Amino acid sequence: MIVILWVVIYQHFHQMDDRFFYPSFQGMKGLFLYEFGDYKSAAKVYKALFSETDEWGEPSDPGVDALLRGDLYLAESIAQSDLVKGENQINATLTLGEVALSKGKHAEALQWFNEILKSERDQFDALILSSVVQSRLGRDGEAITLINRALRYHKIEKRITTFIWALEIAGELSALHNEGPHHTLLAHYFRYLRIFDKANGRQAMIFAKKGIKIEDHREAAHLTLGIVLHKENRIEKALEAYQNAIKINPAFSEAYRRKAHIYSDRGDLANEYQMIKAAYEADSRDIFSVKHYQDFLTDKLGDYYQALVLTEQLLDADPENIDLIKSAAFYLRFIGKEEKAIEYYKKGLEISPKNASLYEGLGFSYTELEQFDAAFEAFQSALLINDQQARAYAGLAFLYDKTNKKLKAIEALEAAFAYGYQSNTQRMNLCTLYYTESQFEKAERCLRRVLTEEPRNVYAGNLLTYTLKNVEVE
Repeated sequence: MIVILWVVIYQHFHQMDDRFFYPSFQGMKGLFLYEFGDYKSAAKVYKALFSETDEWGEPSDPGVDALLRGDLYLAESIAQSDLVKGENQINATLTLGEVALSKGKHAEALQWFNEILKSERDQFDALILSSVVQSRLGRDGEAITLINRALRYHKIEKRITTFIWALEIAGELSALHNEGPHHTLLAHYFRYLRIFDKANGRQAMIFAKKGIKIEDHREAAHLTLGIVLHKENRIEKALEAYQNAIKINPAFSEAYRRKAHIYSDRGDLANEYQMIKAAYEADSRDIFSVKHYQDFLTDKLGDYYQALVLTEQLLDADPENIDLIKSAAFYLRFIGKEEKAIEYYKKGLEISPKNASLYEGLGFSYTELEQFDAAFEAFQSALLINDQQARAYAGLAFLYDKTNKKLKAIEALEAAFAYGYQSNTQRMNLCTLYYTESQFEKAERCLRRVLTEEPRNVYAGNLLTYTLKNVEVE
C-alpha cells in the first residue's frame, strides 16, 4: 500500500512543471499551499521565491524583477523609461499594466493591455492579464473569452508574473465559488493551469460540469469539458461536448475548430474542411478562424493563390486589418512577389507603426531581394519595439553570416533560440558557426541536440566526429 501511494505521488509530481519545486522551506510551503488548494497564498509565496532566482528559464528583466519584489515605483520608472527610449515597448506596456493592476486601477490596467492587443491581437500575456482584470470586475463572460483566445495557441506566458496573477485569481474565485456563478470561469483558469500541472484537468472538468448544471456560460463550459476530454484521449466524449457547445451557440467558432482538430487527427479531410469552414463562417471577423481556414488551404490543399484571394477579399471589407495585411504579405512572399509584399508591410506600418512583426516580415522581404541594409534596419526596428522577437534575431543572424560577421551571427542565433525560435536547420547553422569559430564544446552540445531530433542527419554526424577530435586536442 505504501509503495502504491509512493508511486502515485511520484507520478503526480513528475508531470508538474519545475516552477512548483524549490529546495527550500519556502519552496516546500508554496508547494504545500498549492497542493491543498490555497492558490492565493501559494501565489504570494512563489512570487517571493521568483524574486530571488531566475531559474524558471526566462532572461532577466529589470521591470519584472521589480514587480516580483513589489517595488511598483521602480517597475513603473523602468517601463516609462523604456517607452521614452522606444525600447522593449511590449514588455514595458505589460509592466505598466501590471503596476496599475497591483494598485487596483483596473480601468487603467485594461487600457495598457488593450494598447498591446491593438497591434498584437492575441499577445498571450496581455490576454491572460486582461482576463484577470475582467474577473476582478465581475465580468466573467469577457474574462472567459480572453482566456479562450489565449489558449487557442500552443504558447505560454513570457513573464512569470502572468502565471502568478492567474494562480492568484484562481484562489480568489475558488474562495467565492459558493457565493456566485463563477464555475465556468474557474474551469478556464484551471485549464490554463493544466499546462503546468495536468492534475488541474480534473479541476477544470469539475467546475465545467458545475457551470453546465447552473447554466453559467454553458457553451464555454462544454468547450472546456471537451478540450480536457480530448487531451485525455476520450475522443467520442470530446466530440459530444463540442457538439453540445454548438447546439447552445451555433456561432461558437472555437467549438467547430476543436472538432476539426479531431477530424484532422483521423485523416478525415472532408469533415475537417466542413468544420474549418463553419468556424470561419461563424465569425469571419476573427482573424484566428480566418488564419485556420487559410492554413487549411495552403497546408492541406497547397493553394496559396486561393488563400491570397480570400485574404484580399476580406481586406476589401476591412482594409486596415493588420492581421489580414500580414497574411496577404506572407502569401505574396511565398509566391515570389516580394515587392508587392513590401507594399503591404509598409501599408501596415502606416496603420500600426509599433507592430514588430510587420518590421520582421519587411526584413525578410528585403533579404530575399538582397537589399541587406534595408533588411538590417527593419529587423533592428522590430527589436526596438520588442526585444524578444525570435525571428528578427534569426533574420539578423543570416545577414551577419552573409556579411562574414560570424560572431555576431552566433550571438543573434543564440538570442533567437533563447526566445523560442524553432528550426533544426537554423540550429544546424549555429552548430556550424560554432565549429568554424573554434567554439568546439558549444558545437558538440549543439550537434548532439540536432542529432537527438534528427538521428539520421548525416552532416551533423560527420561534423560531430570532427568536433570531438578538436575537443580532445583542447
